[in-house]
Amino acid sequence: MYQLSGTATVGETTVDITGDNAITAADDTGTDGDSDDDNNTDPDNNDADRSIEQTELMPGESTTVTVSANLQESADLYWETSFQPAFESAEFVDSSGADFPVLESDKGLASWGNVDAVTFSYEVTVPENATPGDTFEIEGTISDGAETFERSIQGDSTIEVVEASATTGSLELSDQSVPTGDTVVVDTATANVEYAAVVMANGTEIGSSASIQANESIENYAIELDEPLEESQSVTVRLHAAQQGSIDQPLETTEGQIESTTTVWVGAAAYADESGMVGQTGTFEAIGDWRAGEITDSVVFDVIGSWRNDVPVR
Repeated sequence: MYQLSGTATVGETTVDITGDNAITAADDTGTDGDSDDDNNTDPDNNDADRSIEQTELMPGESTTVTVSANLQESADLYWETSFQPAFESAEFVDSSGADFPVLESDKGLASWGNVDAVTFSYEVTVPENATPGDTFEIEGTISDGAETFERSIQGDSTIEVVEASATTGSLELSDQSVPTGDTVVVDTATANVEYAAVVMANGTEIGSSASIQANESIENYAIELDEPLEESQSVTVRLHAAQQGSIDQPLETTEGQIESTTTVWVGAAAYADESGMVGQTGTFEAIGDWRAGEITDSVVFDVIGSWRNDVPVR
């Protein structure tokens, strides 16, 4: 506190100044009366952003939505969202430890306690009967549940349904020698949709690749068979539609299904040349594989017998 005192003279008369004579020092709050600390925690600075991995989907397709919320200081956080119209399905991919997260085809909500930043994601699927040109709107807010702040989530908000494009792809195989008969190798393959390569023998599926992303090419890709082939035979590899690891129906193009057939030579036949005979080179290869424990005694004996006796193995 600062004390003020003084006198005033009027003509020949001097008097003491009376009245309020104290000033109390106050905090510097700036021109608007708010302290700097208050400005740093202004709830207006809390925000959230939404990003949609794919904003154009064909009927039945899915995409991932990611939401990131940032607060100026730690607080309870509540998230609410709505979908118009409803999706076929919606489910969390990563709720980032939310308390009681709920997500349905038309709405969702979740909460987190005492956080200053949260990033979470969920997946939505467009209905199979959606029509190209349809749009799905995503709206949402974040708040602290105490009416201190509520903010609309900014960023991507619309998913448009587009017409399915014509399926295209290619596949190449070559005859291959696999002494153990446990794999089939795809020389090259690609498709403009997510796909998988399925191996068939005598009309039965005997192995398949992992799901491969649209427009991704594979080269010299070995597919592990469910059970090794017991003898040399023809196999067919066909490209199938796939989604998130699940293999669906064969891909259909304007020219039909994408498939190719090859012969897999197994056992001693894998070491023979085009004439069906095993030469010195094939014999030495077989002996090396046998020493490495890659083939059985019976296979190496068949190879040596073919070489010594000039007996074809194909």
